[in-house]
Amino acid sequence: MEGSKLNYHRYRIYFTKQNRARFIGHLDLQDLFAKAIKRAKLPMAYSQGFNPHQLMSIALPLSLGMTGKSEIFEIFLTRETPTQQIVDNLNQQMPLGINITSADKVPSTGKSAAGLVNKAVYCIGFPNLDRLDLSLLKNLAEMQIETKNKKGTKIVDIKQDIFSLEQEGNTIVATLAAGSGKNLKPQLLAEFINKHINGDFAPHQISYERRLLILEENFDK
Repeated sequence: MEGSKLNYHRYRIYFTKQNRARFIGHLDLQDLFAKAIKRAKLPMAYSQGFNPHQLMSIALPLSLGMTGKSEIFEIFLTRETPTQQIVDNLNQQMPLGINITSADKVPSTGKSAAGLVNKAVYCIGFPNLDRLDLSLLKNLAEMQIETKNKKGTKIVDIKQDIFSLEQEGNTIVATLAAGSGKNLKPQLLAEFINKHINGDFAPHQISYERRLLILEENFDK
């Protein structure tokens, strides 16, 4: 398939996911985009084989209930198309809460945005958070938290996957490892902070927004 992509044009599209749209799951979002692309009459490229599908991918799934300010998906088109036309045509098909903000034409070959994501900036909002001395967190030798999966529970050290921590009022802004290699869920950091400050915040009281996906462009060089 890589060879055929040389004949196509790849576009990286940025969008926001806000308000009630945060309850649209990843698979439903993929279906929403697929239908919107058809209605927008974009010259979409399709895979080859017995079951062709649109050449489209979302960079990194967003957890259900989380908002996003700069999410990314990519599409391949059979002919070069003005980026503003892509933005305008898609926005006409989007439901409330999802807004296409911009589009860039990127090389057709090389890693996709999904393969280039290595960090993400999250905003973790607490209902009422006193000023924290984040240097105490940053100077900890370890930041251990218990995680659960189908195989049971285990203790993991999340500190190595935290690149920066800042406080903006009641919000913690954190740059965390993200992507197919390592992916630290902001919920684990929130849980650790809650325990560290002896807080009594319930999970539903804490809000999450992904502010930015960071792509390591050097990965495909």
